[in-house]
Amino acid sequence: SIIAYLDHLVLWDSTFFAVGTILVALHAYMVKFITEFLQNSKVKTAKKIATFIPTQHEPNISVLHQQLIKIGCALYAPKIKAQDLLWGDYFGNLNELELNGSILEPKTTRQENIDFDLILVPALAIDIFGNRLGQGGGYFDRVLKQSKAFKVAVIFDSEFLTEKIPTQAHDESVDAVLTPNKFQLINI
Repeated sequence: SIIAYLDHLVLWDSTFFAVGTILVALHAYMVKFITEFLQNSKVKTAKKIATFIPTQHEPNISVLHQQLIKIGCALYAPKIKAQDLLWGDYFGNLNELELNGSILEPKTTRQENIDFDLILVPALAIDIFGNRLGQGGGYFDRVLKQSKAFKVAVIFDSEFLTEKIPTQAHDESVDAVLTPNKFQLINI
């Protein structure tokens, strides 16, 4: 159930979701990096944002989602269909979602292609060159390849690596990294 799923999600800095109620403890440094991210010129001009609903092993970005919605951005969450990702409107309400295995997805999707301004993408790791290690399905690589959007990986601090990640021809890089403790542009 979604409540059981929420029970296992971890907010940044190890603050947990409580059953039925989201308890958000925003530390000053976390607010600083979300604010820094939102002040980036490419983020400030973004209106259509592809995002993801994090699993229990990814940083929870619900606070970021709420801030983006508050400033008038349209958010779109992915739904897996065959080898592609379809996109559904996401208004920050978990009731809009349904479980597909261990992944929360929108109940409905749009039929048309969306020209995103910003893509928030999950990763297992990112190196200082912007190379992204995904989970092997290539879903987000295909989205990143087709888009000219500003691409930001959302990861934990320990997943931002100084050594180069081995890549394959289909792997797509990102333009920036957002962690619980920093927002950093990739200088390629």
